[in-house]
Amino acid sequence: MERDTETAEALLVWSGEYMVDGCGFEVLINGSRYKPENENDIDEAFKIEGETPVIIEFVRLGKQIDIPCGLSPQSRPMDGIRVLNVRKRP
Repeated sequence: MERDTETAEALLVWSGEYMVDGCGFEVLINGSRYKPENENDIDEAFKIEGETPVIIEFVRLGKQIDIPCGLSPQSRPMDGIRVLNVRKRP
C-alpha cells in the first residue's frame, strides 16, 4: 500500500551514537515523537547535540519502531517514519 508523502516543520533531535549510549535521531512534529527507520540516510551535518529546526519530507510507516538505546533495557517505542528529505529551516 502506497502511503502519502507529507512535509512538515519539525525539530530533528540528535542524542548521540548508539555505540556510546545515545539514541540516534528522533523527529518532533507538532508535539509528537517519531523514529526514522532510515536514520542512517540523514546527513552527518545534523549530528549535533540538541534540537535542529528543519523542514522534513516523510512517509508515515503505520507501525512502531522500538530501538534500544545504548545499555538501557528500557523500551522506547515511537511511531515510525521514512525520511525522504530534510533541510534546515531558514
